Amino acid sequence: MNTDLIDSFTETKSLTTQLSYRNAYKKFSDHLEKPLESCSHQEIIDSLRSMYKNDKEQIISTNTKLSYLNIAIVLAKFTNKKKFSFSKIEKFRDELQNQAYKEKVEKNKELKETLPSIEILNRYTNQLYKDERYVDFIINFLLIHTHVRNRDLMIKVIKSTKEIIPEEDFNYLILRETYVEYRRYNYKTENTYGTKSKRIKSVKLIKALENIIDERENFDESPYLILCEGGDPATELNIGKKVQEMTYNNLGEGNYLKISILDLQKKEPDKLLKKLSAISENRGTSIETLKNDYNIM
Repeated sequence: MNTDLIDSFTETKSLTTQLSYRNAYKKFSDHLEKPLESCSHQEIIDSLRSMYKNDKEQIISTNTKLSYLNIAIVLAKFTNKKKFSFSKIEKFRDELQNQAYKEKVEKNKELKETLPSIEILNRYTNQLYKDERYVDFIINFLLIHTHVRNRDLMIKVIKSTKEIIPEEDFNYLILRETYVEYRRYNYKTENTYGTKSKRIKSVKLIKALENIIDERENFDESPYLILCEGGDPATELNIGKKVQEMTYNNLGEGNYLKISILDLQKKEPDKLLKKLSAISENRGTSIETLKNDYNIM
């Protein structure tokens, strides 16, 4: 399947976005049995309505259908496609979005009964520190206390801002004498919210970073926090999997955020809006998104 058109559209986007769009384009075109850009709006709608399982006999989610539809819309606009009813496509998209929201509400209700408490996550994180699994400890600590996304955890550990190399597109944990500065240049909504910097005062975090720096310097190893086999730093292509493997029961960053918000709803309902505002500011996302996507009450 030729992907030149979708590659041309995404050439200025991040590598993760490029791959995501290309994969969705190929899968949807395969399902249509012809290039997506050659299909009419009705063919696209009919195909998505009838789509149920993929070639692995896995049920195709409404969110996946939405991602396919999004590719169809952006390509139609990108090519200035004629005789293409955007009004009908967008009406169908609204239908799918409503269905996806209902499914999310039901799924979150189920999660409420199965997700562990924040206390369990804290105990797990503290045990990682006691076991001297310092990289895992830092990742879990940051997920619990700063509510960041996977990409934010592409981190380089340094002692001085002179070591910052903006062109690398990494984020930094800067070890100060009495605190740690977490400076983020590369995260999902950086173009909207700009560079973010947060001071974190934690004796355990400082000690963990000191241990990592000493060990890496002694063995002349990489200063990047998460390393892959061979010593290369984790990238946008594999950071999600690496982070998930470090979390409690492979829950991943999204579920950690849901647990944090559920804990606030239970223990501090009167301060919920203020707390959500702090999470929103630090994560670089809207309060509306937090309420819609991560609320499991």
